[in-house]
Amino acid sequence: MPRAIRKFQPAFKLQIVREVETGDRPISQICREHSLSDSIVRRWLQQYQEKGPAAFHKGDPKTEELEAAHKRIAQLEAALGRSTMEVDFLRRCVKRANVPLAESARW
Repeated sequence: MPRAIRKFQPAFKLQIVREVETGDRPISQICREHSLSDSIVRRWLQQYQEKGPAAFHKGDPKTEELEAAHKRIAQLEAALGRSTMEVDFLRRCVKRANVPLAESARW
């Protein structure tokens, strides 16, 4: 008879990962206590290390919205950095060229 596929709640996964991270007991002991395979716990640990607690909340609209906001913030920060570099470059160019600027065009 095939094994039933078990689904674990995000809170349970987070609890297991935190037990592993404390280092009080080996992973094998934690797996035995909770009837889990070693590979699934290691996978959860890797996901947690890569994405933090949000790794276990797939499909949660708030988590997806937060992730999208973080991506947008990173894009905006990159654009701001490029714009700042362009302004600095243009300021140096104008200064080197000794081009007189109108009073309204000064920085």
